[in-house]
Amino acid sequence: MRSAEGGYFYRAQLASFKERGFKTTVLPLNAAEFGVPQSRKRIFIVGISEQYQDLTCELPVAGEVCQKNLIDVIHHLPEWPEGEFFDKQFHGHYLTRNRKRAWDQPSFTIVADGNHVPLHPMGEPMIYVGKDTWALQGKLNRRLSWRECALLQDLPSEMEIQGTLLDKYRVVGNSVPPTMAKVVTQPIINQL
Repeated sequence: MRSAEGGYFYRAQLASFKERGFKTTVLPLNAAEFGVPQSRKRIFIVGISEQYQDLTCELPVAGEVCQKNLIDVIHHLPEWPEGEFFDKQFHGHYLTRNRKRAWDQPSFTIVADGNHVPLHPMGEPMIYVGKDTWALQGKLNRRLSWRECALLQDLPSEMEIQGTLLDKYRVVGNSVPPTMAKVVTQPIINQL
């Protein structure tokens, strides 16, 4: 958001909040530092109406929650869950970067496109070939299932999503991990 269009959209959002009487705080956060099992760097813009002058929004302190890794969250699920993962060919754009983390690491960011979700940690790591080129090793390579993505987004395990497989990935990838929502909102709720 901050870099798109040279920062135009970001500046416009902040100006719009100010025009409407909100004081804003920008919180750059990485979900992995707050107990969400993925590296998900996002900014949160918190706007508080100027009529509530006593309320403040401060940057949460990382590390209050233990970091979770892939093994902590998805190790108990089937390795090849039929119908739950996008099994189309890995296209050239997919292979422009490393998409596979080890079991003892947090996942890469869960995205809203089934074509681009990270790889399951089983099997061998990807190898760097050259600029914008990575290669898969071995035969144990598949994208994370939508259900694994949901757990890595810290969504409830019993959650069921309607629609096609790609719809499920879209819903999960566009979600804000509840743990992150709580980290941002709880201090303000406590003040209220």
